[in-house]
Order: sequence, then structure tokens, then C-alpha cells
Amino acid sequence: MGFQMRHVALMLSACCVSAHRVQRAGGQSGGRGLHVQPATAPSEDDLRAEAAMSFEPPRVWIPTFDVKKWFFHRLELQRHSNLSIFEQTRHFMESEDPRSWGNNWTGESISTLSLAFKNESGVDVMGLRKEWLSLVLTSIVMPEADANTAGLQCIKSGLCGGDAGAPQYLLKALPSGELIPILSAEEEEPAWAGRVGSVFNFAYGVYEAAYEKVLGPMQTLPAAAGQRFKFLGKWLARSYVITDLGYAPMGFHSLIYKSLVAGHAVEPETQPFYSEEDTIPACEKMAAVFQRRSPQELQSYGWLGCDEVKDPETGKYTQPSCYKPIYKDEAMWDALYMTWGSFAPDGAKAEDPVPFSAAREYTERRCEESWKRFEEPVDYMAQGFHEVLPSNSDFWKLLDGRSETLAHMVEGNSDVDLDELWEAVEWSGSWDEETEDVLYEVLQELQEEGKGLPPIKRPLNKLLRFFTGSFKKPVEGWKKAKVEFVYRYSEKCIPLVGKTCFNELRIPGGCLEDPRELKEMIAESVVSEDFGYE
Repeated sequence: MGFQMRHVALMLSACCVSAHRVQRAGGQSGGRGLHVQPATAPSEDDLRAEAAMSFEPPRVWIPTFDVKKWFFHRLELQRHSNLSIFEQTRHFMESEDPRSWGNNWTGESISTLSLAFKNESGVDVMGLRKEWLSLVLTSIVMPEADANTAGLQCIKSGLCGGDAGAPQYLLKALPSGELIPILSAEEEEPAWAGRVGSVFNFAYGVYEAAYEKVLGPMQTLPAAAGQRFKFLGKWLARSYVITDLGYAPMGFHSLIYKSLVAGHAVEPETQPFYSEEDTIPACEKMAAVFQRRSPQELQSYGWLGCDEVKDPETGKYTQPSCYKPIYKDEAMWDALYMTWGSFAPDGAKAEDPVPFSAAREYTERRCEESWKRFEEPVDYMAQGFHEVLPSNSDFWKLLDGRSETLAHMVEGNSDVDLDELWEAVEWSGSWDEETEDVLYEVLQELQEEGKGLPPIKRPLNKLLRFFTGSFKKPVEGWKKAKVEFVYRYSEKCIPLVGKTCFNELRIPGGCLEDPRELKEMIAESVVSEDFGYE
């Protein structure tokens, strides 16, 4: 740990002056910027410009005579805290200093936002800010190997602040790397016992039925968690559409981008897979979300058994059991011994086993609950996104419903074009053809090793973040962004140094004699957070 933190300091202490394009953070009502719909699809630069014109920062009166508070806005963050970087940022921008939401985030205005990490020597000009943009999102992604439910209190019971006792997660990564809301926060209702308990159960059932008849279905997501998802939607619009400091480190499910465009959660298009008799519509929605049909994702609606081997001619799975859901097999159902839990119907208890005759009913209830746990957070995200970019903005006219364009504006391209990066490099120090060849060979190997992995697990993307602050290329591309590789005089192969404000990577000469030694030192130097994939 001490060794890793030393390299974090090497990377973060190097924040220096960086020229960056300023996006105007205020405009006229309704987004009156670009009026004429072009004959061809507008560029992302056009869309960002229109988004900036449409953005209206909140007007907040702060009764103070301290001039500094009117023009300077400082966000101080703690890396190790009971509050995630996301929650610290949300609290600052919605409670402590709401005007900072509308300030210039690129650091080139009289009224600007600055930030710092407490007890760290890094000075923010641009490098820390790029890291901050990444950490806000990754701090709410649940690590894959984290079995501690302390981080799920926000979505389970609405404890989202410091009272939760641990940083809270909102998102999880699918095997594809796409982010979706955490769906597995089902909290079992208490089992009321005895005659008094049966009265409570009956009373609650009557109340729930009356509530849904008058006000609509009850929400499964706590209100406090809903507000966090709403801020997440606002954050995506403000940080990755209006501002051009960098792309999001992780991407979202395509259905979420479609929902952001629509302004509400949209249902996925589903393809028939099981027989018509075995198909449950609510479960098909979840199959479309997970993009797989294994029991791990779909529980009793998952396939009975499937090695996922396909016939090369038909493209269909070769095992018949791939096309039979678990809930249709009585022997498997009896072996699983499923209990009703919170899905118990009238007359049944939570601890009662689900009979095979009710297997479909149980499976359908579970899928309906899972869909609600996806739909409600996405609804909040869409609301927040449209709060920052109102529906009457010309941004939406220019976007013209192209959710894939919005996805690229937010997350960019995960693939690193090594040749394009190489052409943009400025070389400093005693480089020669031999040392350049060693470096290029290693970068090629890192690129090859990362194929098929999510971007934050790819070795080359990790190295990119080490010296640029981002896992992906700059929004304006490599040709407009200065990249510098510095030959560092050293007889020994010592750790590399990344300076994120300069996009500068310092490589010791002692590492450039042997490709294997350089590759090992890169892995040792680059700190890996592995958000969501540990």
C-alpha cells in the first residue's frame, strides 16, 4: 500500500498549467443558439456548443460581503471517507455552494471552480480536475468482489450520507463493462408472527392496495436514493456534454442512453427466445438488460443448462436445455427449494417453499420487481439530465433522437489508436531509434493484452490515465492535445512518473534497454483501481 500511495503522489503532484478550450456555462432561455437544422448530422462540437448555450445555472443569493466567495469556489475532497467522492461533490454543489454548479470548470475565468484533495500536495489547474471527473462516477460503482452490504444502505433504506457509515454504491458493472443501477438490494419485509402479526399483515396489504389504486404503484427506491440518481443524471449532462474536459471512464447500458434522450425510462426491444408458452414479458425485459440468460442473472428464468455452444450453420445453441427456463423443470425446482420471501402472496409466509405449481407466478413477480429496480433509478437519471438540458433546448433538435451519439459524447471511444497517439508525441531527452522501438513494442503488447476487456482494465488505458488523468483520448483528439514522452536519465529501471496536466510521461533510461523490464515497471508504476471489476 505504501508503495502504491507513493506513486499516486508522483502522478498527482505534477498538476501544472494547461491550455483548454472554454465552454460557455450560461446562455439564453430555451437554448437559443443554433436555429437552422443542418442538412447533415451536426458534429459533437456543435452539440456541445448548443448544450452550453442551453445551460442555465441556478441563481443563488449568498448574503455575504466576502468578495472571494462570489468569485472563487473551492471544493476540497477526501479520498478516504465515509462519503464517496460522488456524495462529497453532490453535497458541495447542491448545499454548500450551489453557484459552483454554474461556474467555469475549465479554470480560465474570473469566476471559476478549483478543487483539492485534503492532505495531498497536488495543485489543481487541470490534471486534478480530470481525475475528479473520473472519480465522481467510479466512486459509486460497486466493486465486483465486495460482499459487504454496508455500501448498499442508500438504495436499500435511504441512508446515503455519513450516517450510513461507509461510502454508498449506486451502480454495478455488467461483464460487458456497461453500467446499470444495482438491482440486488431487495430487503426482506419482517415476518410478523402470531395473531397480532396477521392483523398487521392484513392492514399493510389493504393500505398498499389502496395506495396503488389512488396514487399508482408504490416505489421500491427510497426517496434519498432517487435524489442521488437524479444528481447522477445532472452530473452526466454537466460534466460530459456541456464540459469537454474528458470522457467518462466507464460507459452505461445503451437502454440508459435511450432513456436519457426520451426523458424517462424506456422499455427494451425483446426478441423471442423461449417458446411462447414459457415466455414471461417482464423477464424478457431483464434478459435484454443483462444480455444473457444464465441463472446468475435471471435466477429461475435462466436457462436450465447451456454450454453456449452454437451450431455454425444455424447460429442456434446445440443443447435443447438452453431453450428451457429453470422454472419449467419440476426436478430442478424441487432441488432448489425456493422460498417466497417478500414475494409471498396472500395466505403464504415468507419462509414457505414455493410449490412447483406456483413457479411461474414466483418467477414473474421477481422479474417485475427487478425491472422496477432498473426503471425507477433510470427515470430519476433522465429527469436530472433534462433538468440541466431542458426539453425545449435546441440541443435535442440537433441530436434528433440519436442515443448512440449521446453515448459517444459521454464516454467516447474506449479503443486507443496507438498510431495516432504516437504521431502526437513530442520527444524530450536522449531518445534514439532503438529506445523508441523498445517503447513502441511494449505499448503494442499492452494494447494486445487489453483486447476484449473493459477500458479501465486494459493495460494501455491504465497507462494513459497515469499520465493524462483519463482512460481515454482527449475530447478534442490527440492532434490538438500535447503529449510528451520524456527520457529520464537513470542507469537503473526505476518507477515511471506521470504528469497529468502536461500529458507527460517520464520514462527512465534504465528501463528502455529490455522490453520485458519496461513492461514490468509500467505495471508496477501504474496504480490500478479496477472500479467495479476487482
